Amino acid sequence: MRSSHPDAFLVPLLLPILLVGMFPLLLLGVVGMLGLGILGLLVLFIAVGDELSANSVYGRHVVTRDFLPAAERAAYRMDARAALRPASLMKLVGGAMIVIGYGGFFLFTVG
Repeated sequence: MRSSHPDAFLVPLLLPILLVGMFPLLLLGVVGMLGLGILGLLVLFIAVGDELSANSVYGRHVVTRDFLPAAERAAYRMDARAALRPASLMKLVGGAMIVIGYGGFFLFTVG
């Protein structure tokens, strides 16, 4: 016997998209445009702090040990780069949240 809903198999596939899309709408409804900009600033500050922490760990390893073989320097450099990748993504997301939040606030409130 055939199912009366031929597109029912799409529900489990589209559920994650619905859940991911619901978070920004809920956040925007709770804090508003200005709150979104402030949250973006917080995300940006956290990303910059994480980036500074990753750079200081690399610098500490290089400074405390006077001479490092090239293999160890490369390993520390790769660790630093691996720690900087999420920080750069967080900076991009934070910047986008700031632009959308403050831009939307000034567009809808002031303009």
